Amino acid sequence: MKYVVVQYKYMTPFQERFVPIGIVLQTTEQLYFKFDLSEEKFNKIKEIYKEADPETFENFEKTFKESFVETDKIVTSNEYGVKIIINNKDNFFLDYLHQTFQSVYQYTQPRAIEGDNAQEILDLLFKQIVG
Repeated sequence: MKYVVVQYKYMTPFQERFVPIGIVLQTTEQLYFKFDLSEEKFNKIKEIYKEADPETFENFEKTFKESFVETDKIVTSNEYGVKIIINNKDNFFLDYLHQTFQSVYQYTQPRAIEGDNAQEILDLLFKQIVG
């Protein structure tokens, strides 16, 4: 099993800062995810970063599902223009998210984790990291 933390990135005058908003956990059989897209979490971000867009924030989970869960494959290319077909069960899927999506919403470097119950692990990671 591997997981990534989904973070909302904002800039301060001298550095990037991050607010964790979710966890994506991948097993060999399934992709699990949990996001905190509550008004309370957005207000916390908005206090720090006035330019935060509420519509993008509210639709993050819907966009994630449409782009990565409800699709059979993701067609992309590498730096040489060679076509690559990925699905969310591929071993390197979380690496793909980390390497490709580094805008306002970022995925951390994937980390391995051991356990028997993926849903319990997801809930525990979410509680510890996202809050």
